Amino acid sequence: MFRRIACALVALSLTSVVAYGAEASDPRDDLATIGSTDVVKSMAPASVVTWHPPTRESQRARPAALPAFYASLAALQLFDGYSTTRALAGGAKEANPVMKGVVNKPVVFWSLKAAMAVAPALATERMWKTNKAGAIAVMVVSNGMMAAVAAHNAKVLNRVR
Repeated sequence: MFRRIACALVALSLTSVVAYGAEASDPRDDLATIGSTDVVKSMAPASVVTWHPPTRESQRARPAALPAFYASLAALQLFDGYSTTRALAGGAKEANPVMKGVVNKPVVFWSLKAAMAVAPALATERMWKTNKAGAIAVMVVSNGMMAAVAAHNAKVLNRVR
């Protein structure tokens, strides 16, 4: 069962698609049945009423790999948390000295795992504006480190079983 879920998470992270909302309609077209556009003009400023979808240039500015990196990092963090708790229940010991005091407190442990998944993504989003290569490098390094940790945890989990 776990392998199916893990495969589904990996597949979803590799096939992420950016979705954009539909183009907003002109409010004057909807008001033809009401009879007066003066009411709407007085209610909302023009900047609120008119909305334009993102241009093709802004769609191309960010590579599609970044959302896939975000999803795969989250999936790797989930697997790390799952494998850590299962291995500890089977008699293994936590090797990371920073995490030794946290693994026995599930709420703190999972909160820390969530923060460790979100922090690189936030750093990447902030860095993307000024250093595109550095932003991608942060996600590559984060995913690489978590993949190594997940592989080690899988090996330990197999030995414990």
